[in-house]
Amino acid sequence: MLFSYSTVPAQQTSSLVTEVITKLLASVAVADVNRPADVLLFPGQPSALSISVTEREISFPYVLGLPLCQRRQSGTDCCCKARAMDRPAPHKESIVLLAYSEPKKKHYIVVKLAHSSKAQLVRIDAESGVLRWDQAVGRDTFDSEAEALAYLQNHTQVEVLTHAKYVLGYVVLGPVALLLLAEAVRVSGTLPGGHEIKTVTQSKWHRITLQQPDLDVTTQAAAKAELDRGIDKTMSFPMDGAHYFCETLDITRPFPSQHPAGEPSWPFVWNKALTLPFRTAGLDGPNTVCPALLQGMAESRDLEDFDGRRFSYCLISRKCRLHVGPRYKARGLNENSDPGNEIECDQVVWKHPDYSEQPIPWSRYTWRRGSVPLWWTVNIRNGGMGEAEIKIRSTNTFRGSRRYVRRLQKRYMPDPHLHQGSADELAVVAGTDASLQVPVVFFSLLRKGTPDRDRSEAKLAEAFDYMASQLRGMHKLPVSYVALDWHQMDKELGSEALVEGFWAQLSSLLPSQVRSPDSCHIGCR
Repeated sequence: MLFSYSTVPAQQTSSLVTEVITKLLASVAVADVNRPADVLLFPGQPSALSISVTEREISFPYVLGLPLCQRRQSGTDCCCKARAMDRPAPHKESIVLLAYSEPKKKHYIVVKLAHSSKAQLVRIDAESGVLRWDQAVGRDTFDSEAEALAYLQNHTQVEVLTHAKYVLGYVVLGPVALLLLAEAVRVSGTLPGGHEIKTVTQSKWHRITLQQPDLDVTTQAAAKAELDRGIDKTMSFPMDGAHYFCETLDITRPFPSQHPAGEPSWPFVWNKALTLPFRTAGLDGPNTVCPALLQGMAESRDLEDFDGRRFSYCLISRKCRLHVGPRYKARGLNENSDPGNEIECDQVVWKHPDYSEQPIPWSRYTWRRGSVPLWWTVNIRNGGMGEAEIKIRSTNTFRGSRRYVRRLQKRYMPDPHLHQGSADELAVVAGTDASLQVPVVFFSLLRKGTPDRDRSEAKLAEAFDYMASQLRGMHKLPVSYVALDWHQMDKELGSEALVEGFWAQLSSLLPSQVRSPDSCHIGCR
C-alpha cells in the first residue's frame, strides 16, 4: 500500500497522473492474470495518490452474484457471455412519479427501479412529512408503477405532478419537505458483467408544503428567514455532472466488492442523510429505492490493442465526504482522523473473451489522494494575495494518524476469494488481526526546501517522515516513507524527466509483472 503527498495543485500534476496511468494501463497487457497479485497502494497533494493492484482471471457468475445473471445462465443474451459484454442487453428504465391528492391533501411517491420486479408506493404524511411504507402487498408494493397509480386512483382523485428517473433524497425542513429527483442520467461507465454506472445530468428539488399550525407574526418572520436560508443552502448544492451511482453493483469500494449495492461504504455516499427518511421507513437493503450517490467521475471506454484485440477501460474516482472544503481550509486530519479532501480511484481493465464461456481476465488499480495525515493548517499571507504558510500544530500533532493508517489497512485487506494464499499468510503472521500486516508506503512529493526558502513545506515533510517512523517504531506497523521533491526536480529536469523520475521511484514498489513499461504493447486508438 503506497501513498504520496505534495502541495502541488491537482491541475499541475495532471501530466504526471496521465503518464503514470498510461503506463499502468499498458502494463496490463503483459500481466500474468492467472497469478494473485500483491496488494499495493499509492496517493499525492497535501494530498495522496495510492494504488492497489489486483489481477485475476475470473468468471462472471462469481463477479456478479446478482439476480441479473442468475436468472439467465445460458443463451447469447446473458450478461455473463461475451456477446452481452460487447453490447449489454438493454435495461428497462427506472421511473419515479410524484402524485398529489387534492381531496386528501396528501403527496405520494411511486418508485419502480429498472432492476427491481416490484414498484413501491410511499406516502408522505401531510403534517409531519414522515414517509410511510408498510410492505403490504397490494397497498405498498405492486408489480408495476401502473398498478400502484391505479390503486391510488381507485381510492382518491390524484394528479401526477412530475415524472423522473430516480429518487436521490428527501429532507424535511420545518413546514417544508424537499424531494430530490434525477430527471435525466447518462450511462458514463460500464463494468464487467454489463453493470452500468450512471451520472446525474439533470436533477430538481420539488418543494412540498406541509400542514402545520401557524405561528405568531414575530416568530413566523424569524422562522421564515431561517427556513429560507436552509432551503437555499440545500437546493443550491451542485449536483448535476458531479455525482454518479450504480444500481446493480457496489462501487463505493474497490472493484469487485463482495457487498450488495444496498450496503455501501457510507463515508463515500454523499446522499446518506438525504436517504435516511426512506431507510427509516424500511426501504433499505433489498428494498432500497435511493441509489448510493458518489461524488467524482466515472467513465469507461472500449479500446483495441495493436493486434486488434478488444479490451475495456473504466476509471472511477470517489471523494470521501467526511472532511471536505476549499483547498486551503480542509488540511490535515480532523477530529475523526479523516484527511482533507481525500479521493479514492479505481482503474479497471478487462479483456473481451473470444467465446461465451471463457473467463474474463481483468486488472484493477486503486489510488488515493488526500491531505498529509497529521494536524496542520495553512495561513494565507497578505490578505490572500501572498504565499500560503503551513502551520504544524505543536501539541498532539500526530493524534489520529495511527487510526487513519489502521482504517486503510482494514479497507485494503486482501480478499480471500481473490488473493488465495495472501490472506492466509497474513492471518498466520498476525495471529489475531491479519490487517495489521498489510503494508503502507507513503509517497511524498513535498518540497525538501532550503535554509533560506520553502521551509514551511520542508517542515511538513520532516513531520510526515517522523510520523511514519513513529508508526513503524512505536506502534510496530509496516509503514515506510518515500520522498521525491516534485518542485525541485521539475525545475532542474523538466516535466518529461520528472515523470520518468517519479516512475523510477514508483516502479520499484510495484509487483514485478508491471515494473517494466518498456515491455508493454497496448496502443489505444
